[in-house]
Amino acid sequence: DLRGLWNQWSSKLLPPDLVNVDDDGQGVDGKGRFKFLYRTDFESLHHYEGQLSLENTDVQIGEVSFSEVHGDLSFSPAEIRSDDVSALFAGSPIRMGLTLKNYLSGEPTVDLRVDSPGIKAEELSRILFSTGPSDVSGTVRGKLRYQGSLASAGKGALSGSLELARVQLSTPFVSRPLREVNGKMSFDQGTIDLRD
Repeated sequence: DLRGLWNQWSSKLLPPDLVNVDDDGQGVDGKGRFKFLYRTDFESLHHYEGQLSLENTDVQIGEVSFSEVHGDLSFSPAEIRSDDVSALFAGSPIRMGLTLKNYLSGEPTVDLRVDSPGIKAEELSRILFSTGPSDVSGTVRGKLRYQGSLASAGKGALSGSLELARVQLSTPFVSRPLREVNGKMSFDQGTIDLRD
């Protein structure tokens, strides 16, 4: 049962503003397999490593929730890593890769890679830009990558390559929403490339 494990470990592994465990124990719910190895010489050497296999698990971190999560997470004192996790985000399939380093320190860093064959544009916009469903519609597919600090906002880099299909969005540069936007875009730190 992963709910009890989450309640014990989330406050130790994640910054407080990302931990969303309420009185009902929400955060992680489902079943999984857990392997753990601990080595010590009973003086100064302490080492552990393990693997958590998620099977049809629901996960909520902050305002972001995933369902039907499947995949393996490996962990050690140095990092938590997963190269291939599948899940549903707002009903749309995604695949993720994650490397979380220095997670026991005050400055954890993350390398998060997300790939989807199609996700609702309003859901992606809500996470990336804090806009509501009324501002955006359509479908987005492609890849996103975030590298940087997990503890400090603004200390990371978001990059990606996306394909927009019938997207409607509002921008501060145009008085009316852009409608039926189709095309490809790629972006990294401060650069956006739009193509048809």
